Amino acid sequence: FVGRGSSDPEANAEACKLARLLWEGSGFAAVETCFIGITHPRLPVGLERALSWQPRRVVVLPYFLFTGVLVKKIEAAVQERRRQYPEIDWLMLPELGLVDAVLHSLQQLEQEALQGQTLMNCHLCKFRLAVSAELGAGHTHHHDHDSHGHGSHHHHSHHHHNHGHTPAAAADPWAELQSYHQRAWQVP
Repeated sequence: FVGRGSSDPEANAEACKLARLLWEGSGFAAVETCFIGITHPRLPVGLERALSWQPRRVVVLPYFLFTGVLVKKIEAAVQERRRQYPEIDWLMLPELGLVDAVLHSLQQLEQEALQGQTLMNCHLCKFRLAVSAELGAGHTHHHDHDSHGHGSHHHHSHHHHNHGHTPAAAADPWAELQSYHQRAWQVP
């Protein structure tokens, strides 16, 4: 199960939740969740984990609505694994696409937003704030929960320091797991 990956831990958790629900009803030995960008585990790690089950078949499901550059990267990784492990049946499913159920859900969300009924999902905020406070290191945070019932949500993070980014980190500041963990729990 290959998700896009986000800097928002809650969005990543939702992808993992969906992968778990898929596994619950699938009859597969396992479902390994990975991401093509930003968060971890990344796609190569997910494919290695899938191989650890010594499978006869690996089914790769991109959790995307549209095809594009990232889906092509997933396809290339699967092609490489096919060459490396020809004894395994590698099946790459197409992206989810815009099926009627997805379009209906998007239409409902649009109507809620137009009517001012959209509320932010803040149930992880308290955990992010607690972890962020523990990390400290000169970071100060303000979180406005007064707006929860009004359809808006504000997070402010004020920190000023030199991260010492290298050119490689500038290309993908989330590539290294330690860097990801340092950033992911900071309140946006």
